[in-house]
Amino acid sequence: MKKFCLVSLLIAVTLLPACWDRTEAERLGVVHVVALDKSPAIPRGVKVTVQVINTRGITAGGGGGGGGGGGGIQPGLTPFVNLETSGSTLFEAFRNLSQTSPRRLFFFHTRAVVVSEELARDHGLGKVLDFLDRNVQIRRTVWLLVARSADIKNILNTLPQFEPTVGQTINRIISERSLSTRYAPERVLDFMRCLQVEGGDPFTAGLRLVGSNRNLRLENTAVFRRDRLAGWLNSRETRGLLWIRGRVKGGPITIPCGQGGSFVSTEIKKTFTSVKPEIRNNQIIMHVSIRIRSDLTETQCPAAFDPETYHMLEQKQNRVIKSEIQAAVTKLQDLKSDALCFGEAIHRRYPGRWKVMKGRWHDLFPSVQVVIKVQSKIGQSGLVQSPAKIKNR
Repeated sequence: MKKFCLVSLLIAVTLLPACWDRTEAERLGVVHVVALDKSPAIPRGVKVTVQVINTRGITAGGGGGGGGGGGGIQPGLTPFVNLETSGSTLFEAFRNLSQTSPRRLFFFHTRAVVVSEELARDHGLGKVLDFLDRNVQIRRTVWLLVARSADIKNILNTLPQFEPTVGQTINRIISERSLSTRYAPERVLDFMRCLQVEGGDPFTAGLRLVGSNRNLRLENTAVFRRDRLAGWLNSRETRGLLWIRGRVKGGPITIPCGQGGSFVSTEIKKTFTSVKPEIRNNQIIMHVSIRIRSDLTETQCPAAFDPETYHMLEQKQNRVIKSEIQAAVTKLQDLKSDALCFGEAIHRRYPGRWKVMKGRWHDLFPSVQVVIKVQSKIGQSGLVQSPAKIKNR
């Protein structure tokens, strides 16, 4: 009986079909970046550019005991290939890519979706997000960025200095964002969630080329009014936005400490944000409270650091943070973009009042009064109690 079962099993295994829909790895084109722009040839159409890894242009990583990363670049070859096409819809444009790509395009390893400033402002991102939400290959966790004042073609043609592709460069830069907290990248999923929430507008980071070497740089923040680009926040305003949203996890704070342009630097270690709405005599008031602990990392001031000096620096740090928050509030109210999600806070606390005001929230938002309170605690860095002294010879 056992022998009969074994023979039956072997026969069944031999009759099992192979993976009929399998695609060999050599026939796949791995896409790292998807770029979207207005089509110059098709009215209200979209131009799609994808950056595909060129396996012939990348050598295998060398051996050695360093546990190193990927390989190098083959002389005379680029590590990627850019394919471009257009269509009246995104689906049509993506299907048109098959006319120029000899490989089946594979999107599971896509790092970022980059949209042009013109597309985001003139057409909005509603259709883009609808396509991304329905697409089964492009993950919702990819980064969504806006190319600022730059031709997307130039961005994708850039040969990065440290990483083989633009997509890997973007991913690595974003992984270090807590060191500065000067730009605010969002994933497709989070951007879409913000659009689905009552009383909030989405935002994400900008991407551009800088310097004579045309290096990629993530900076500033694109803020939207629903799905259309409303304007930009600079780096100072961006951190003000992130203070209110409770997303400041690190970065430096530069504090003036006296006459002659001297400064003290502190490093953000821990933060807490509280936002509470109040409606008083039909006036909307948002109470923003920030608590921060930071460490002293550098000083250009000659004074010794006693408790009184630390207290003075804490008060100055409070004013620096408050000015960043106020700058963000002022700019966003001018743009009528509630990236601060004040409307969502009102919706939670005053659901009845919100039903009356939500239809005209973008007109009410600029009149919201914001009360800011900041409490700082600066700790010492290491065992150094006073600034370094240089003796005159």
